[in-house]
Amino acid sequence: MTETGDRIQPSFKNLTHKDYGRPNDKQHMPLQELTRPHVDSFNYMLEEGLGKAVQLIYPVEFALPNGDRISFTVLDANVYKPVVSQSNKTSVNLKVYPAECRQRFVTYKGNFQITFVWKINNKPQDTVERTIEEIPIMVKVGLSPKELVKHGEEAEEMGGYFIVNGLEKVIRMLIMPRRNYAMCMIRPSWRSRGKQYTEYGVQIKCVRQDQTGMNNVLHYLSNGSATIGFGYLKELFYVPVMFILKGLMNVTDKYIYDQLVNGKEDDSFYKGCIVFMLRQALTEDLTTQTKVLQYIGSKFRIKLPLPEWYSDEEVGQFLIRECICIHLENNTDKFNLLIFMIRKLFAFSKGECAAESADSPANQELLLGGHLYLAVLKVDHGRLL
Repeated sequence: MTETGDRIQPSFKNLTHKDYGRPNDKQHMPLQELTRPHVDSFNYMLEEGLGKAVQLIYPVEFALPNGDRISFTVLDANVYKPVVSQSNKTSVNLKVYPAECRQRFVTYKGNFQITFVWKINNKPQDTVERTIEEIPIMVKVGLSPKELVKHGEEAEEMGGYFIVNGLEKVIRMLIMPRRNYAMCMIRPSWRSRGKQYTEYGVQIKCVRQDQTGMNNVLHYLSNGSATIGFGYLKELFYVPVMFILKGLMNVTDKYIYDQLVNGKEDDSFYKGCIVFMLRQALTEDLTTQTKVLQYIGSKFRIKLPLPEWYSDEEVGQFLIRECICIHLENNTDKFNLLIFMIRKLFAFSKGECAAESADSPANQELLLGGHLYLAVLKVDHGRLL
């Protein structure tokens, strides 16, 4: 562009440049940065996410009519580069590039393969590899500008999208609540969740290393107690939070009381609420961790996809592991987090701290396309098994 007075005139001097029409050795980085979050999230899924997701998939177990117990455990999962069908015997180059998919109106996809071991009565029988489906692959070929042009792509191809039936599609970013942060909220709709429920609550979105998440909400009840709400298989459940605390650690009621009341010894109302919740557990004769887990397991057995030979205690352990503070790996950390959330909930209900806005950017994060893709694949794993 050239300046003439107050007007800017277009310039065509680049058309006469000696390197005009020749791709550069490297791509223009500012353009590549535009789609880097999409590409990096998909690369994370391929390099790390799938491996972590496989480790967190619970084995599928069932019994045969003769009494033998069968189990399937996923060991590994891999996504392969797009190639032509194995039945094609005439292709010279087996690789498939995005330009070809656009021209042929097909999907740029690769094989999704899982490796699993199956056992009879806990004795390994065989390790099996199966290609279970073909899934779309995000476009971003790691080639130089010259190689991209050779394969029918733009020299500055940014990637970050998928080609489905010849059409370019993108998984847009979604605004999500900030992960692993206990947030005080007022929701009038919470009153409709049950008798004595109020609009006060502390919500936390727990996210595991494989990017799967679950919401836990601590509800304040008008009788001075608290329940914890969680979802499983698209159904909501509510459990007195004191039952969960006693099921996490084998400690005395005095220890739980001291942890909750520490620093608030002069607050008689708060201390009375804690005693009331502890007495709720005693009315069900839940005096030890084992009894609490057995009680929870007996109530939730019908709702959980576990084999019939699991004891009530094992069912209770499964529920706590898969539904309560899933981003934490050990029960001690889960116990301490719930102690903190209970203290924060009662302080919030008494006006000692303010409500936090879910619309504030400080309480939000972005769900990237690759992370959402990984969560969908993990769910499909369980369904296919």
